[in-house]
Amino acid sequence: MHFLPDTVDEESIQERYWPDNFKKVIHEIYSKNLSEKLKVKYLQRIYLRRYAESFADILEFKQYLINAIAIGAENGADEGFESIYKSFLCEESLPCLLGLPKLLWPLSISANDKKMIHDSIYSDYFPDDGFIYAYNYGYKNKFKSYTDFINEVADLIIEATINGSDNAIMKLYSAFSCGLPLPLIRRNPKRLKTW
Repeated sequence: MHFLPDTVDEESIQERYWPDNFKKVIHEIYSKNLSEKLKVKYLQRIYLRRYAESFADILEFKQYLINAIAIGAENGADEGFESIYKSFLCEESLPCLLGLPKLLWPLSISANDKKMIHDSIYSDYFPDDGFIYAYNYGYKNKFKSYTDFINEVADLIIEATINGSDNAIMKLYSAFSCGLPLPLIRRNPKRLKTW
């Protein structure tokens, strides 16, 4: 399979981005989930000991943590996507993403949350010309249908999302335990299509 579609349409000379509407769903789910689980009483001690001077109040500190973890989840999705995209370009099977141990409090997302994320990824990538091309020229013999292919992609990105949020939590815990400033966790830029 050769992942350089020959296009002559006007869009081929414009910058085009991979779809990422699903990231809004990830952010909303993680923010809601963490807002409910991350209670001020659990943060009081670490806030007063190490971060009271850096934030106006404990609610601002809590919001910073929630945003950092949600952005970590979004960035994890990007890393999963990059692994999948690399598989396309190298003409290999889809990657096998191993999950990190899910031992980090307060994170856990429900099966319903995972389904909402899955559905949003599916909605973004099912109509995408790049994924249609990848399936037709490289994965058609490995999956019963295009639907199965996109479902597998969505499952891999969900696993990567969870890994990304776990990585963000680990960075925060490391800062807490060592008395370091909180890490700056920023969103990745939009991913440009390179074909």
